[in-house]
Amino acid sequence: MKHPIATIVWAAMLPLAACDQKPAAAPMPAGTPVAPVIAGTPMPAQAAGASADEVSALGLTFKVPNGWTAKPPANTMRLAELHLADPSGDPSRACIAVFSSAGGGVEANIARWAGQVRDESGQPATPTVSTREVAGMNVHFAEISGAFSPGMGDTRTYQNWTVRGAIIETPRGLLFIKVTGPAEAMAGARAAFEEMVASLRV
Repeated sequence: MKHPIATIVWAAMLPLAACDQKPAAAPMPAGTPVAPVIAGTPMPAQAAGASADEVSALGLTFKVPNGWTAKPPANTMRLAELHLADPSGDPSRACIAVFSSAGGGVEANIARWAGQVRDESGQPATPTVSTREVAGMNVHFAEISGAFSPGMGDTRTYQNWTVRGAIIETPRGLLFIKVTGPAEAMAGARAAFEEMVASLRV
């Protein structure tokens, strides 16, 4: 038989032992990302070699034009995305540059872009096309203006719009840079676009 005094002392110590234990951490929900922590080493804000005024896609890096802002790509088909806000603040009138590696060849994609733009007679607009070498790579430029119907779920037609594109023959395949926006704003941004393409580096 246990001694009654020993039993009383043992029972009285139970609450004290419980108070010494730290509460167990709540379990993390499944799928919660856990960032690695290395003592004394700050986590970098972005990839090495990149900066806030640069954008990279398909192994190439470009300088972001003044006034343009990098945005998260709107869908998984886009590698990168830049916006130039309209002075009115209307987001539907922003100029948008989309970097992608869409399928198809140079001529087929220029024809597809031209098919999205109608001239004053309602016919597909004729693009202005040129080619030059940048950093040892062929770059095909195209520009079309008129009534722009982007498709891909957007059923609106944007009047007096411009589509400007550069198709770069990179070692990894074709990189497409397609910029759309109001014709007046796009005319003012033409030099900045060409400077961005000319700034490309591997």
